[in-house]
Amino acid sequence: MILTPEQEMLLQDISDEVALLVLSGKTDIKEIATQIACHYFNGDESDEMIELIGDEIMLTKMSILN
Repeated sequence: MILTPEQEMLLQDISDEVALLVLSGKTDIKEIATQIACHYFNGDESDEMIELIGDEIMLTKMSILN
């Protein structure tokens, strides 16, 4: 998948945000996903959006741990 420069910057911003949240002691995936949805997806805090973001966080976490 090829990302546009804007998508790459957004992805980096989101990655930085997740890292800051984890470093600040937040480990609840749902809480992190909710904050990401609020900041980067126009406040879309629907259950579907939270689940989608949470799934992506978990996939990334699993790929890092393996």
